[in-house]
Amino acid sequence: MEEEPRQPLSRLVLCRGIHCRRRGSGRIFRQIKRQAREQAIILLTVPCFRVCGQAPVLVLYPRGEWYGRVTVQGVRELLQGGTLDRCLIYRMGNAEKKASSNPLPKTPSDLH
Repeated sequence: MEEEPRQPLSRLVLCRGIHCRRRGSGRIFRQIKRQAREQAIILLTVPCFRVCGQAPVLVLYPRGEWYGRVTVQGVRELLQGGTLDRCLIYRMGNAEKKASSNPLPKTPSDLH
């Protein structure tokens, strides 16, 4: 099966909930902020995505991809054109795709 071309990043939404902050979302925020200016990427934050077991959580738009347990190094790779497929927890509008060997949940609320 041929892989779909990846859309460019335009918005990154980072969770700033307590679990995400404890697991490094502050460092991730600073890394994205540094690199986003150079790449015309908009960085947004939300108080909490409520998927704390996956902290820290980052959502990419327009791709609609949700990533959990992201790291500073993973974000560096992503912003340099790489992927975070190993951290993919949900892909909006395409729930039949799989992340590693586990089926993706139908909605983000199924991540609880």
